[in-house]
Amino acid sequence: MYHLEQEDVQALLDHGRLWDFTRRPINDEQKKILADLKAQGKASYWLPSDNGYIPTAEEVNKWARQAGISGHDSCNQWICVEARAKRLGVYGKCSYCNGEGHVWFSNEVKKLSEEWESYEPPTGEGYQLWENCSEGSPVSPVFETLDELCEWCETGATTFGSAKTSKEEWKRMLDEDFVVHKQGNMVFM
Repeated sequence: MYHLEQEDVQALLDHGRLWDFTRRPINDEQKKILADLKAQGKASYWLPSDNGYIPTAEEVNKWARQAGISGHDSCNQWICVEARAKRLGVYGKCSYCNGEGHVWFSNEVKKLSEEWESYEPPTGEGYQLWENCSEGSPVSPVFETLDELCEWCETGATTFGSAKTSKEEWKRMLDEDFVVHKQGNMVFM
């Protein structure tokens, strides 16, 4: 993300990426194109075509560090990984999973996974902690009160990874319907 080589930048350009460099006006003629678009009620931040600029790897790496989350995305990552792997002669499908990203231990397990359907949490009296970072599933037993659930969460649940917190903090988060983990200046939601 912050250590691209010029070949990686070229791969991104070849795939029509890096518009902050290639679709922003760099001369008066291009500035006029954007002004004309705005005058026609077609306000745009981007030029309708490439501006001809080819950024250096150093410029793109600096931009990515400054842009943070609005910089590279998973599409850019995939393009760069594929381009670099091809340059290194290691590109291809995994011989273990055949490029699927998972291995099924049996056809029955694969079938069960493919046929699985999500369902809504049950309704009724009680309090139960559910995760929503996957398809959603219960992670606690059902309790009669929120306080009982929070007491269980103190030792039985995590806020992020293996991080735990107090029952008082669980009560505050569940009252706000927003579980969060803070570590230093990072916030995990």
